[in-house]
Amino acid sequence: MKNLIILLILLPISLYAQKVDCKLTLKQHRITPETIFIDYTINFGGMVELRIYNNDNKLVYREQYIISKVDLKNGHSIKIKNGLLKPGKYNYQLDYKTKTVKNNLTIS
Repeated sequence: MKNLIILLILLPISLYAQKVDCKLTLKQHRITPETIFIDYTINFGGMVELRIYNNDNKLVYREQYIISKVDLKNGHSIKIKNGLLKPGKYNYQLDYKTKTVKNNLTIS
């Protein structure tokens, strides 16, 4: 019964979030000797998926992130340990609900 009550409370909130305009903005990416950072903002909680493709457009990295607390001021940052990807040119995309942003990065 408790689960049903929670579902009845959360369902309208979930439907409302699907009707409003979801936004995904790529801020920047930064590469340090230890970490690759991909910075972005979203306006609602949800799942963000990162896909990185090599120069031959082959998927080489994929990760999903659940964002429950949205930080509109500072945004969010995906951190990837530097060394997981070999030096070279890559294309990456972030997917969030119905939005997709793409960019490229070079690891030296």
